[in-house]
Amino acid sequence: MKIHLHTTIILFSIWALLVVTTSCNKEDFLKNPTPIFFSLEMDSEGTNGTNQITFDSATVVLSSFTVIGDRAEAEDYEFTRTFPNGLNIDLKRANTLSELQFDLPQGKYQKITLRFETSQVYVQGLCITPQKVTSRVHFKLDKPKQFEMDITDTFGNIYLNFKESVAENPKIIFKPKFWFESVPETVFENAYVFYVANNREIYIGINDNPLIFDMIDQYIVQNTKCILNP
Repeated sequence: MKIHLHTTIILFSIWALLVVTTSCNKEDFLKNPTPIFFSLEMDSEGTNGTNQITFDSATVVLSSFTVIGDRAEAEDYEFTRTFPNGLNIDLKRANTLSELQFDLPQGKYQKITLRFETSQVYVQGLCITPQKVTSRVHFKLDKPKQFEMDITDTFGNIYLNFKESVAENPKIIFKPKFWFESVPETVFENAYVFYVANNREIYIGINDNPLIFDMIDQYIVQNTKCILNP
């Protein structure tokens, strides 16, 4: 009986050691990094309707950027970077910036949420009315605005699996077409117009054409997407 008990204790100890070792190895393995390179861009597709508006340039200034990972097999992950002087990003150029490069732990994620704040959003475009009147359009959001979205794959799934050392390039896509489609054409046609060197300029901001600004402002955080390797 004593021998049997002794053997049982030894076997149990070996089993417990294997469980702990395997668990520790798996936990350490799931800490191995996957390089993530975030980039931002603008969908330059124009608006439909009577007034044709196309978008040719845009910039955003980031004040903070947070990545929140809800992991399936290990502890969750959250990391925040702040930019006291603002991180200015031209959405019409390749902008894979070192400030937006992260090493996320590899493994399966239930979802990865991005939360970032802009201190400025600026979009320019060209508006042509049915009467063939052409105006430059300048929209400027000069106040803090917080965006939040989940990273998805190209099929819209939020459940992601990152592999060690396999770089990922999620793209954050702003869609000004969606913002401007909220403005009735009659309101836009009655906008206050500035003339600069005989060119028609429509400025939209807190103090410039405020009615149009308020309509666009409430839609800015909507329909902004982050797609993994589109």
